[in-house]
Amino acid sequence: MSAPKPMIVVGLDGSEAAAAALDWAMAEGECRGYTVEVVTVWRYFEPLADRAVATGPGSVPGAEIVGPHAGMVELAEYIHENLATAVAHHPKAEYRHVQLGGRPPGETLVRAAADAAMLVVGSHGSSGVLPALLGSVSAHCVRHAPCPVVIVRADTPRRHGHEKQRSVVAGSRSHTMDPTPGPLL
Repeated sequence: MSAPKPMIVVGLDGSEAAAAALDWAMAEGECRGYTVEVVTVWRYFEPLADRAVATGPGSVPGAEIVGPHAGMVELAEYIHENLATAVAHHPKAEYRHVQLGGRPPGETLVRAAADAAMLVVGSHGSSGVLPALLGSVSAHCVRHAPCPVVIVRADTPRRHGHEKQRSVVAGSRSHTMDPTPGPLL
């Protein structure tokens, strides 16, 4: 029996930083021949986390969600657009999209990356010293991930093709891959 194909896990939450991280991960997966597992974490709206996203397969045309979950449909559509754009720019990348719920995003991403070659996250850099450099989810991932963590800022140039791109690499405990996703900023 052959060993499973190496995997890159990337978090996708609908932000510009996550879209840049997705683009980076898809380019890296395409370049290395790794499978990219795109993880969306639905933490606060668990009732919708168990159902097909309104924009995904099996959605009902013209269906409308109202009330406190109405913003979820818009977010799900934006996430779907991010994924479609990355797939269009990296057609040779092998990927799967996984939607998980119930745990904090950082913890969920670390668990998803248990057998991954690397974990890729976007950084918003919102507040505090470490979060200003990384963001709270990316800071959690750097501290707890069992693999190298690549943090991509929202202002990182897109990587259509294989031109060089700046990124942050942090948190490499034990790993089995060549950790050369990019230079340290």
